[in-house]
Amino acid sequence: MDTITIENGTPSGFAVVFSELIFTNLSGTTTPIDTKDVDLTPFAFANCSSFPCTASGGIDDRSPAVFTSTYTISPAATVPEPNSIYGFLTALGAAVLIGRKRLSRSISRSDYRRP
Repeated sequence: MDTITIENGTPSGFAVVFSELIFTNLSGTTTPIDTKDVDLTPFAFANCSSFPCTASGGIDDRSPAVFTSTYTISPAATVPEPNSIYGFLTALGAAVLIGRKRLSRSISRSDYRRP
């Protein structure tokens, strides 16, 4: 399984590190250079001083490298996080209202008459 981790303690802050990515390129060839079995290894990790950030790193296939490329990380669209207390209070209020309506339907005024 491939993993992406964020490590701290680097001189520039944080490093975005991923494990080797191994896959088969169905249109690749095996001779004279094997481009069918691809083993991407990072050689320069993307570094960020804080998050969110945009940074680039480098990857290559084997050593000596058959090819070299770069990758870039960047923040996704900003999505505001819901305030959990308001969500909780809304759900609690809805539960109280629904419970009161059900309770009022099950008890009628005739239940309070004395015999």
